[in-house]
Amino acid sequence: MLDPFGWMVATGAVAGLAGASGTLAWQALRRRRALEPSSPELLEQLGVGVVVCDDSGAVVHSNRFAEALLSLPNLGGRRLEEIERRAVHHPSRSIGIEQSALRHHGEARGTITLLEDQTERAATWRRQEIASRFEALGFLVAGVAHELNNPLAYVRSNLGMLRPLLDELCARADALPLGEESRETLREAPAILADASDGAERIAALVQRVRSFAREDEDPLAPDADFAAAAHRALEMARLGSMAEGPAISHEESVPRVRAREADLVQIILQLLINALEAGGGRGGAVSRRNGAPRVEVELRASGDEAVLHVLDRGPGIPPGLLPHVFDPFMTTKEGGHPGLGLSICYDLARQNHGRLEAGNRKNGGARFSLWLRTIPASASAAG
Repeated sequence: MLDPFGWMVATGAVAGLAGASGTLAWQALRRRRALEPSSPELLEQLGVGVVVCDDSGAVVHSNRFAEALLSLPNLGGRRLEEIERRAVHHPSRSIGIEQSALRHHGEARGTITLLEDQTERAATWRRQEIASRFEALGFLVAGVAHELNNPLAYVRSNLGMLRPLLDELCARADALPLGEESRETLREAPAILADASDGAERIAALVQRVRSFAREDEDPLAPDADFAAAAHRALEMARLGSMAEGPAISHEESVPRVRAREADLVQIILQLLINALEAGGGRGGAVSRRNGAPRVEVELRASGDEAVLHVLDRGPGIPPGLLPHVFDPFMTTKEGGHPGLGLSICYDLARQNHGRLEAGNRKNGGARFSLWLRTIPASASAAG
């Protein structure tokens, strides 16, 4: 154990570390000068975690904030290495670590470690990073769609010009000096041209859907949005690149417009659909139905002065222990380095749009995510 002089050294080290790191601990120390500086009670008053180890690396004291932050009760006697590992690899928090050696006249007396909860700061930084990536992706998508649109316009125009010429050739086929193989090709030409035209139109529709992802014509301050239109836009984008049938609307009621930004709604619903597809094994897979029902269903319903969109999957559901934390930043059950911020961002977007996002499990298996939004009365919407 540290003697009273050791506590005085430790308290000074806390002040030094706190002053250097810019935390509130130094101000806390200044406000509590009336406390005996050699008393460990002072360390209990700080808004940072404090762990004091002796020269062998064993914990001899920790304040309550450190134990709560690490989710480890009774730190006394634990090794400093264990504390560091727990801080670095905490399952739900981002914890900052600062350390200083306790010395007197050059003699090592131990180590003091400050622990700061940086979860919110890290989550904010990650949200900003993801927002920047989405912005860059939007510019990229818009550019690619534009470059595809120009040559596609030539293809569609030329195919249209070929149609009357081919019709005339087919009408005169008997009078043309053609071999049997050429006549067979000419007989098949209308179907070939129709297939090519159909393919060009499908590409055009794909380009249009991709361009809608980067759409900039929407007023970011628009007071209301078409909930159903946002749902259909998200559904179209969720089906891109999927070999499976994709999600399906199993129930859709006529709902009033809602108080929200449509672009935010599309982002929320798209993320919910992607999560549901991955949970149900449908995204990129060959099977989209189980027991005759779509693996991912969407329901849009009116409920009093609110509208709700349910995204239902047929995956394994959400483990009960994780259900209360499903919207926490960095919480993920996926493998492959997923940051675990998708649902957290969706939750925040729903809150910003005066709505709420809820999660639960279905009775017969699978998860249910529900986006609730306030509706605008038809009279108010018409007046606006």
